[in-house]
Amino acid sequence: MRASYCHDRFCKPCARAKALTIAANLKAHIVDRQVRLVTLTLKSCPDPLAKQLTRLYQCFARLRRAKWWKMRVLGGAAFFEVTRSAETGLWHPHLHILVEGKYLPQEQLAGLWKDITGDSKIVDIRLVDQRKGVAEYVTKYVGSPFPADIYRDQDLLAEAMTAITGRRTCLTFGHWRGLKLTKLPTDDSWEPLAPLQEIRQRAQTGDPWAIAVLQACKPNLQIGTDQAYAWAYEESETQELEGTEWPPKPPD
Repeated sequence: MRASYCHDRFCKPCARAKALTIAANLKAHIVDRQVRLVTLTLKSCPDPLAKQLTRLYQCFARLRRAKWWKMRVLGGAAFFEVTRSAETGLWHPHLHILVEGKYLPQEQLAGLWKDITGDSKIVDIRLVDQRKGVAEYVTKYVGSPFPADIYRDQDLLAEAMTAITGRRTCLTFGHWRGLKLTKLPTDDSWEPLAPLQEIRQRAQTGDPWAIAVLQACKPNLQIGTDQAYAWAYEESETQELEGTEWPPKPPD
């Protein structure tokens, strides 16, 4: 689906759309590549979030310059996420990194990360299962880099917005540098169907084609509460749609 977006980092629909675009570009890029997901964390401390983010990014830059890292990692993409401890109220920023390269011994990476940070040794490494796709590893972090509770606290929200001002929440490095993560599909890769409002109106009347389109959009489409439309959508769950051509062709 194509839509108009405000591109605000704290707008969840925009962030979700951005995450899906990045996931699609990464999925195309990692075909036939051995990719691992590395998570780097910092030990919790009472420092302001902005200061912790600066430290996290500086430490990651030092890691990428380390000989040990260069010998094993060809390139990758890093994504920022932050959580807060419910018990202490402290920020907990960390990086989720997709890396291409050789096997990474966890104990060695943990030791190197502690040497760089001075106090942090918690790291996680896991092989990406490409049968499941890369989306599940990426969209969670890009689509929602901050926990939901900051949206309900004016002071936390202000600190978070200030902390990420001018910072990239996702970046590429090594052989992946230059990969356009947010590259949008070209016009010739889209097939016009009909305006969404028209499709919804036709679904209300029980049009099988319109219902099939809405079914395909279900994971990414916020369904309205109109009773007639909801009824048509509910009916679509039980209709026999196997063998329906995709994209479905509208009737003459």
